[in-house]
Amino acid sequence: MLAPHLHRFERDDRCYVIDTHTCFCFECDRISWDVLEYYPREPVNRIYHLLRDRHPQKELEEVVGELEWLRVTKAILAPLDDEAFFKKAVYAGGLKKLTLAAASLQEALSWLNRAGLLLLARSREEKDITLSLRLDTLNAADWGQATVVLAEIGAAARLAGKHFRLELDIPFSPFPETIMKKAGCTFRYRLILSEASFLENLVGGLTSLNGKKPAGAFKTLLENGAVESIRVGVRPDSETFHSVVEDLHKAGYGNIVFDLPGVWRAHPCLAPEAVVDSLEANILYYVDQLLHNAPFRVEPFALLFKAIHNGAPMYRADPSGIETLVADGEGALYPSLPFLGNPRFILGNLTEGVLDETRCEAFLLSGALQTPECLRCWARGLCGGGHVAIHYARSGDIRHPDAAWCDAQRRWTGAVVAAFNRIASVGINFDHLAASMGPRTRRFSLLGAAKALFKGQLGLRPLLEGDATVLVQWENWNRSAYFLCNETGALTATRYDREMDALHPPPYRREWILTRMNGTPCGLLKLQPVPEKQMARAWLYLHDEELYAKSALQHTLQTLLSELCREGQLRHILTPVTANETKLAAALTAAGFVHAGTQREALYRQGTYQDVDIYTYSAED
Repeated sequence: MLAPHLHRFERDDRCYVIDTHTCFCFECDRISWDVLEYYPREPVNRIYHLLRDRHPQKELEEVVGELEWLRVTKAILAPLDDEAFFKKAVYAGGLKKLTLAAASLQEALSWLNRAGLLLLARSREEKDITLSLRLDTLNAADWGQATVVLAEIGAAARLAGKHFRLELDIPFSPFPETIMKKAGCTFRYRLILSEASFLENLVGGLTSLNGKKPAGAFKTLLENGAVESIRVGVRPDSETFHSVVEDLHKAGYGNIVFDLPGVWRAHPCLAPEAVVDSLEANILYYVDQLLHNAPFRVEPFALLFKAIHNGAPMYRADPSGIETLVADGEGALYPSLPFLGNPRFILGNLTEGVLDETRCEAFLLSGALQTPECLRCWARGLCGGGHVAIHYARSGDIRHPDAAWCDAQRRWTGAVVAAFNRIASVGINFDHLAASMGPRTRRFSLLGAAKALFKGQLGLRPLLEGDATVLVQWENWNRSAYFLCNETGALTATRYDREMDALHPPPYRREWILTRMNGTPCGLLKLQPVPEKQMARAWLYLHDEELYAKSALQHTLQTLLSELCREGQLRHILTPVTANETKLAAALTAAGFVHAGTQREALYRQGTYQDVDIYTYSAED
């Protein structure tokens, strides 16, 4: 029997509803809660009859109308035919990641070439593949031999039309020794590299990672382009790790991932409810930081938020034995890291070139849609069936989860839904949150650059539909160049205009809201590149003119402009300024702009033609 399509639950005196098929969720009031007790199982008129003594019929009709609208838009109760269900239940992809676990790089070298060949051979149609080196210690002097082998693997991957990445997974100490003893966790850093040529830039950085200031070494490696991303892996060694995210964030680490399967492999007797208590404490801190415009990434929190936001349930959370394989220092192959060293789960051997397909098939039957207990569970779209290593550690069977763990997992899923509703109400963009912490590329990203540069001064986010009221108040009869010197030249705007700008932005222009650190809107930023000219037009507007005089803003603008020109391959940025905007002109001059000239009588306003000054920023200066 499948779980109900719509599941209701209460948490902290609040009511929530989640569609178990689409992961769409929302916080509801008491009347909606009562209606959803019967909807959609009962006919509408019967719902009115059953609730006639508790709520007025007019209000019941409004609630039902809203639910019907959600149903029509397929946000809830979307039909799923048998073919679609089969495609979701059966995995048909290839190997995405192969981990080579060894004591040192020297030991891993003897298996490196064979591991790369296996990864390429079993990747099938996968375009992005990763070879991970999980080492106990790292000697930078061993890179000489490794670069040759890795370059060959990378060349073969490119010939096969694949994007090859290398991951380094190394233990380290993110805190001083005194704090490490209190943390009660095991930490590892995970560096992602996309090009073999970058390996040469790593030698100095790798040595400094084991120094007294690893957070600074992380920043240096990211800034010089030697790595795409660096994550801090956290494996709690006890039930009490309530403040580990806060400690890491305050120490300067902005990309954190919990190794939950590793927790249960190392400590299978931990109380699931106590572990969830600690996870909830960490997600509360994470949400509070997002609400204060301090974007960073913590997994699995951010991934779950994005799944809810996109309406994309994760029915298979564990890639073990299918998308991932692990090879040890003797060449034995395992489905994933938690099974490393367990002879019962050896799938093959690199030396003999053998992989037992029948043993791999057992892992194809994992996931929420092929586990009976999960089919009856409302949290399956966010739990994804859990990890087979956790099931094995708790119940001794990879196909059957432990009941106590499942109860705690449902409670944890409820905490994620409640947290999502807190931050979704203020317009956190989960696509940008995930993208900003993903692998670094050389593609131009103003949002990512500006979020980093405005941090501590101003916030930056895309336009939202809910901003329309404020924008109309700012724009109507405003004489700033931001509103006058554009392709429309209109002095008035309606809420509908600004809502459409947010919902359907022009592809050739990007516009953002500047906010104070408490989230209050305070200005606007707009960029419009000129095709094939290595040039862009930019507009800046601050509703409070006193902000233009802030030295921190001027310094931030200068840093942002140089980053824009470098990442966007721009040579010039042009900004219009009207005669009345003397404070904007002063801020631009302080940021490195120069007065390029004046467009005579370029602006017609109130029956007269007026001049417009053009300020330019050049990357060549």
